[in-house]
Amino acid sequence: MSDEFNAVLNSMREAPIREQVEGLSEVIEKMMMLIMSIPDQVDAMVNGLQSQISGLQTKISGLEARIASGVTVTPGVGAVPSPGGAMPGAPPPPPGAPAPRPEAPANPISLRSSIMGELKELFKKRRALSE
Repeated sequence: MSDEFNAVLNSMREAPIREQVEGLSEVIEKMMMLIMSIPDQVDAMVNGLQSQISGLQTKISGLEARIASGVTVTPGVGAVPSPGGAMPGAPPPPPGAPAPRPEAPANPISLRSSIMGELKELFKKRRALSE
């Protein structure tokens, strides 16, 4: 879009005044059409979000009703494990114990330095090819 705008402006500089005014009016008309379409696009996005929210509310209400009626929900075969990270069947951690910490990468500094080294090599090769 900006390339097209620049091309129009460059061609208008060399054209007579009448053509400049016509070209500028076309540019302004296109910009106004874009600006006027924004509310419609926003409305469509808001409507989509509202439908997603109402769908989620329906699902939550259904789950709340199942829980209130005493139906237990058991995870299926392909269910995602709980965020606690405990393996199914493993005993839960004792109360008051600190939460398990995720494993840190082996050595983040060496990983970063190796990536930076590879990038430097690639840039050297690129410079050598361009010369």
